[in-house]
Amino acid sequence: MPGAFIMKILAISDLGSWEGLKSIFDKTKPDVVALAGDLISDGFAEFRASVFEKIPKFKQERKILMKRFGVTLSKTGSYCLNGNNFSVWADALDSLEDKYEASSEFEKIRKTIHTDKFYDFLRYAGKKSSVIVVKGDHDEDFKNEYNLELINSIRKCAEISGKLLNIDGMNFLGLGFNETHYFRVLRPLVKKYQNKVDVLVTHAEQERMPILSQFSPKLIIRGHFGSGKYYVNNIPSVFTADAYYSTINIGFNGIIDIIQYAKNHDKKITILEKGSCAPWFSNKSEFEIYSWLKPYSE
Repeated sequence: MPGAFIMKILAISDLGSWEGLKSIFDKTKPDVVALAGDLISDGFAEFRASVFEKIPKFKQERKILMKRFGVTLSKTGSYCLNGNNFSVWADALDSLEDKYEASSEFEKIRKTIHTDKFYDFLRYAGKKSSVIVVKGDHDEDFKNEYNLELINSIRKCAEISGKLLNIDGMNFLGLGFNETHYFRVLRPLVKKYQNKVDVLVTHAEQERMPILSQFSPKLIIRGHFGSGKYYVNNIPSVFTADAYYSTINIGFNGIIDIIQYAKNHDKKITILEKGSCAPWFSNKSEFEIYSWLKPYSE
């Protein structure tokens, strides 16, 4: 219902690609965009393969290797090896990729298809919405590419790691990976900002969530790992790392409406019905493992 919400937030983190997110921004029309870390790199380097495909010399040398090892490409782009020399082929391909990954050409293309698109998105979204950014651990993967001065110079954009920012009467606290990983940094921040926060935007490890609840915010937006909507010690929380994007409506009545979306291998976008933040390879659900975590019901 129009006017039923105080604020609409578009939350995104841990990005392998910025493709399509301008359209998502236009579709969702948020008041605030919350970018919860790992924006320069997400640690899995989805863009790595795309860069290699834009380097002609790499493709020429790979073609020679493939012929040598009897390797073909499937329709999906995966390698098909005829024979028992998979490990030898894999080592040869890794060496070739390492060679070109160290090249200036690789660095230039990588920046163009990923880092530059991050700043381009900030400029685009900052024309219509407030944009807040916190720093993830992998935002340090490439030296000087996560540039605080540049982020803060863009219209209506603010890097808020370790800072409190008021937007339309609501206090947003940003905590990047460095503010949450070290207890000597985190504990003074809890003491300083406890009960002063409406929305906490963070890039934090799983084990830090109970202490983050001590800020007593109305909402936690958390990148770094997992997806899904939860209560963390009774505080509504949305984990954004493994979702494509999340929309959050904060209501006048205190109700927080959270919808998450996933994108499959065919690039089809669907509602994420059930997320997960269970540790990898665990046979137990997150609710069995963490006593402080409960399912979120709206």
